Amino acid sequence: MRKLELQEIKTIEIDILKAFVEFCDKNNLKYYISYGTLLGAVRHKGFIPWDDDIDVLMTRDDYNKFVDMMKKQSINNEIDFICVQNDTWYEPIGKLINNKTYVDCDKKYRCGVWIDIFPIDNYCEKTFRLNKFLRNVLISKETKKINFKNKKDYVKLFLKLLFLWVSKLKIAKYIDKRTLEISESGEYGQMTFAIKPIKIYKENLKGDYIEFEGMLLRTLSNYKDFLKRTYGDYMVLPPENKRKNHMIDAYIDD
Repeated sequence: MRKLELQEIKTIEIDILKAFVEFCDKNNLKYYISYGTLLGAVRHKGFIPWDDDIDVLMTRDDYNKFVDMMKKQSINNEIDFICVQNDTWYEPIGKLINNKTYVDCDKKYRCGVWIDIFPIDNYCEKTFRLNKFLRNVLISKETKKINFKNKKDYVKLFLKLLFLWVSKLKIAKYIDKRTLEISESGEYGQMTFAIKPIKIYKENLKGDYIEFEGMLLRTLSNYKDFLKRTYGDYMVLPPENKRKNHMIDAYIDD
């Protein structure tokens, strides 16, 4: 088994993305590249140089259709879909993974090099705040080493102990359930992963297209406004000490 270099990880992710886009186009499902992937498309016409993942949004309706399709079929022989809805992943999002690769994670779950599929749901500030707290619980439960010189790690340890007897899958399912109970308001957002409370509006879902790694891909309409609300002055590169990625340790059988 050989450890993959960053560029090899990116190449595998692009192959997954290409297959996903082809599947969506064939089955009339809408997707929107977003977050760091969209930022990379605007600023670099591809990956942010130090980034190592791909982010895609889908409306909840299309996301649910995709989940149901993946229960009956796969995109191809090298790609699997894991998600909380089929009890194969412990975060309230979906992942398309390359099943020839391996990524270190919870031993109960099988993961490989991936792209993230985030559902778009109705927006509610109160639910977002709770989901963000519960996601911090999930992160704390994943933490293997506690640095007692770091005050934030004391919080992680407290949450880890407080929720010791609650499984990560149960927490993720609760996040998903609460999110689905939000009433329609005309305002949407990525609620389940709860990174930033950035609203998405109906007009954004009409969609636009942008170049990413030589592909013309679908994204949100008025995406520059979305990026500004998410990242501020998004065309300015962060200082080098802020250029972080997921530090994926990925392996492949040679």
